[in-house]
Amino acid sequence: MAWLAMGLKDAGKAANAAESTEDISKAISKGSQETWDEFIKANPHTPKETLATSYIELIENQSPWPEGYIPKNSILKSGDTFNMVLDAEQPIGRPGGFATLDEVPNIDYARNNMAIKVDWKSDCSKVVTYKIKDGVELPTRTGPIGPQIDLTANKVLPGGGSQIQILFPPGVDRMEFLEVVSVKMIN
Repeated sequence: MAWLAMGLKDAGKAANAAESTEDISKAISKGSQETWDEFIKANPHTPKETLATSYIELIENQSPWPEGYIPKNSILKSGDTFNMVLDAEQPIGRPGGFATLDEVPNIDYARNNMAIKVDWKSDCSKVVTYKIKDGVELPTRTGPIGPQIDLTANKVLPGGGSQIQILFPPGVDRMEFLEVVSVKMIN
């Protein structure tokens, strides 16, 4: 009977390996071999079966937060400042919804530490520092920037910087709440 148990155990391992190979193939088909390999290197202690699911989830849902992270609720108050990366063509009067408290020294930092995909911003050459106007409070979510898989650039963007998701009221001119402190071009 021991030989039968060993045979069943080995059969189970073979089935799991086949399932794992199928999951990995599915993951690679959603992205690329290069981004899959980078993703594995960035997550060395995670089982490949789990990695495949995480990889697909990140490609499909593009969460701004690290996997499993629950952002903290916070408030930006009058006088608070933050930095936002914009495209060269994006008007400073049309800010987005995500920002950072970090200094953004260059485009490499914006792409990698802030995980800004090429599809979201074709260039990341402008950093605007905004200040919350007097009498204004804005709800936010804060936390670390999660990784992204940029299929256009065929690269994993690790993230890791600080992030503020500003919860502007829908349908309003965001500049009603903000003023520009400075604009800096970066390389």
